[in-house]
Amino acid sequence: MVSLTEARENPAHQLWKQIEEVSAGMLGIEGSGMHMQPMAPIPEPETGTIWFYTRKDTDLARHVAPAPTPISA
Repeated sequence: MVSLTEARENPAHQLWKQIEEVSAGMLGIEGSGMHMQPMAPIPEPETGTIWFYTRKDTDLARHVAPAPTPISA
């Protein structure tokens, strides 16, 4: 349950606490035209990171992968 006092006094802690209670969420890329995908968040509050794992061959992974660098002669 959300504590309004804690949210006012330490919003970052409250946010991470709420994220740790989430077992699944919908992840997508705004403006991509792709459907949102159900994903399980893996929070890492110490680094301010939320990890989402997926296979390399999914549309989501291909969309965020860096473009290959051209080989110059």
